[in-house]
Amino acid sequence: MKNILLKHLLRQRRQKTGQSRRSELGFTMLELMVVVIIVGIFAAIAAPAWTGFVNRQRIRAVNGQVLRTLQTAQAEAKRKKQPLTVTFAYEEDHPLNDPPRFVFHKPTTIIEDADKEEELVDKPGIIRNWEEFSIEGEIDRKMVKLDMYNIPQGQYSLDQGIPFTDQGIVDTEKLLEEYGGSLPIKVVISTPDGGLKRCVIVQTLLGAMITAEGDDPDTGCGSN
Repeated sequence: MKNILLKHLLRQRRQKTGQSRRSELGFTMLELMVVVIIVGIFAAIAAPAWTGFVNRQRIRAVNGQVLRTLQTAQAEAKRKKQPLTVTFAYEEDHPLNDPPRFVFHKPTTIIEDADKEEELVDKPGIIRNWEEFSIEGEIDRKMVKLDMYNIPQGQYSLDQGIPFTDQGIVDTEKLLEEYGGSLPIKVVISTPDGGLKRCVIVQTLLGAMITAEGDDPDTGCGSN
């Protein structure tokens, strides 16, 4: 009887020792596979949400820079008592104009295709100090696009300018005569597929500006 009890106790001890050793070895292959599958599922769920968040941040940042650009042009025209125009350039197939760019210039300044600046170095009166809406290099090609509504698109998208008078108000006569545009003007920043959209709206002759988002023609950015 004692021998039977002793054997039973020894068997239990061996089983506990084996279980302890197995637990010290870590996960089994099956457990690892389950963990990998769970991680993959969570990654698949989170990836689109993260991409959408990043795109929204990009669009918001560039749209904010557009607003500051227009406000700066308006303020500089008033401060210097000189008319000033903001011209935008965006072309998906022209590397220099993607990401979008802008330039301040006098209304009489000659502007040619911004994608051929290297050919214009020796020509007087040519604008060459274009600036990118790149947010310190965070925006690269194929990330955002720029459109302007209520103003026709020119040959190189460079006829899309917003002129301010020396009093800082929108020069509606020049806007109509030279650009074929009218108020309100919407400068629209969007993802390349147009899925996310924000804009700056120049509403009035005095240059009042608001920001909006989405496709609603009344409360948002609408469509061209």
